[in-house]
Amino acid sequence: MSCQCNQSKALYLQYFNTVYINALFSVGTAGVSGPECWGVTYSSEAICGLKGSSVAMSCYYKYPGGHQFEGGHWYKESPSSGEPEPLSLDPRFRGRLETTSSNCSLTIKDLRDSDSGVYLYTFKTTSSDWIKAKTGIRLSVTGDYTCFTE
Repeated sequence: MSCQCNQSKALYLQYFNTVYINALFSVGTAGVSGPECWGVTYSSEAICGLKGSSVAMSCYYKYPGGHQFEGGHWYKESPSSGEPEPLSLDPRFRGRLETTSSNCSLTIKDLRDSDSGVYLYTFKTTSSDWIKAKTGIRLSVTGDYTCFTE
């Protein structure tokens, strides 16, 4: 099945002392008009960041024509069940996040060991439930310049 999709525009920015990731793999979500029109695309499966520096993660989302983007947010994967809390509401990230409303880029500043984990983006249109990616970007925070990702 083919359809016309609306997509967010990815920004290409360079940050000082920042790792910037632009999306290359995609995760689709089955839904109205076929799965090829719903999804979140990330740049990488895993990235590393130096403790105290910044990392930027980017993605873009797509949805079928006839829908309007209503909102989206990043969250950190948690082993607990239930709805994840948006990073913007998490006190551990207060004052350390930058997001771009025209796409789904996220910068985390002043990295801490506790920031290591998997980050995902979710969005909603006026005619859909929250569209969630099944996988996200794994961030590993390290204290030295050597970083290994799986």
